[in-house]
Amino acid sequence: MRRSLNPLFLGPFLLAVGLCQAAYAADKDTAKCQALAAKPGIQRDESSIQVKGPANPSEAKILVNGPVALYWEPEKLLSPTAKFCVKVPFKVRSPNPVLLGGSVYRPKEDGSLLLAIPWDESPTSILLSQIDDEGELHPEKFVLSGPSPTQLVEAANPKSASTDDQHLQWSLSAGVQPTYLNYDQTRLTEPYTATAITLKAGAGLTLGSKGNWSIDGGSYFTLAHITQSTNDSPRFLGGNLRLTSRVYTFDRTPGKPELRISVGPYYLTTLIQSERFGFANLGGFQILPSVRFTLPDQSVLSTYFKFSTVNEGFAFRSLENRELAFGVQWSPLRGWATPWSVSLDMSALASEVQTEEIRLQTYSIGVTYKFH
Repeated sequence: MRRSLNPLFLGPFLLAVGLCQAAYAADKDTAKCQALAAKPGIQRDESSIQVKGPANPSEAKILVNGPVALYWEPEKLLSPTAKFCVKVPFKVRSPNPVLLGGSVYRPKEDGSLLLAIPWDESPTSILLSQIDDEGELHPEKFVLSGPSPTQLVEAANPKSASTDDQHLQWSLSAGVQPTYLNYDQTRLTEPYTATAITLKAGAGLTLGSKGNWSIDGGSYFTLAHITQSTNDSPRFLGGNLRLTSRVYTFDRTPGKPELRISVGPYYLTTLIQSERFGFANLGGFQILPSVRFTLPDQSVLSTYFKFSTVNEGFAFRSLENRELAFGVQWSPLRGWATPWSVSLDMSALASEVQTEEIRLQTYSIGVTYKFH
């Protein structure tokens, strides 16, 4: 039985890839906020939003030039589809274009620039960069603070605050991911390798609209093999159930990282056409810490690490029988509840089953769609 390189060494590389994906996300929030501002009957508030920045106003190339307007549709204030936006008037010292997220904006001849962005949380950071004649970027950071969307909703409906913890939100998800796997077992002379299509399905229940607690279940199944080193065609079936708690939010850190901890049972088995190798009914207990970041373009990047005991019939024998996993997930445009996400995952499983030592390593990239 040959041992291969532990795939978890590639974790930092996958995190970098996820960050690069987020950097190229299309910035559509401004267009949606502009469209919202043009609707009739919009309610505005020009006294609640405070602005800090830039750090050095005397040398800054971009300044705030007037009050910031907060606006929303009053008839949708208590609806799950409620949208909140702010309009920020800027003054640019030179006519050069300005970069926000993935979009470029040109100020008017007098240097004025009016930008509309989503108001998803308070405070919200805006990073504007002016492009000079040589193509160099000159960034300026602005921090907006005021009533959060949750506070606006609670002010319109005082009962919402007291009933928040009783509010239940269901969601279903489905996804597909190409997976490369490397499977080795004591009796095998060479590891089995394959590229396969994996189907995923899940369901979640969020307890309270603030999302501090949730219960999630998921499963996956090897649908088809694209390539494989032998004709054994093993199919893997797995599932898990998790209780998740949002432990802490780093409010003063850029991106407001949220630390979450998930725990629950884990199950894995093989469905094969050959009797040469495989295993049945492995299970264990998993712990999964994860961190979510809100990027400057309001997309969300999350990463996780998982440790799970893996034994026959959920019996605990040794920490050497375990699965380690690492993953990165990116969801665009948080403020507009984009239902789809892209993920990169890898795992390394090692266990002893009836004197047979088994090792399974997987690498996958997938797309998931969530139904709210």
